[in-house]
Amino acid sequence: MLDTTYTLGTLSNEAVYAKQFDTDTASYFAVSGLPLNASEKMRVGHETSNSGKLRGDIVELTFVKAVPSSNSGETRVDRAFVTIKRAEFTTLAEYLAYWERIATIASDTALQTKLFDGEL
Repeated sequence: MLDTTYTLGTLSNEAVYAKQFDTDTASYFAVSGLPLNASEKMRVGHETSNSGKLRGDIVELTFVKAVPSSNSGETRVDRAFVTIKRAEFTTLAEYLAYWERIATIASDTALQTKLFDGEL
């Protein structure tokens, strides 16, 4: 079972996501105390391919952002997510290695800056 809260980020970027509810395929979390036009949510879930041979494990962060200078309260949604699709015979060690590689990418700010600037 997942924890009831997760603290993500560090120092000035830290956010605490508290569990809101569960469904059959996902758990939903949110940062409390934020206005609707600046909400932050997290979904942790699973999906299975139609053939049943691949399982997808998903972690998705959603950020609602007010459009600057909008008089109507218009918002946009930014999303950051990771999905690992794995075969039914993938071992835990292999699976954890995938996450470790994702974590390495997630900590590479030079790579992220290049992606933000549109480099390939």
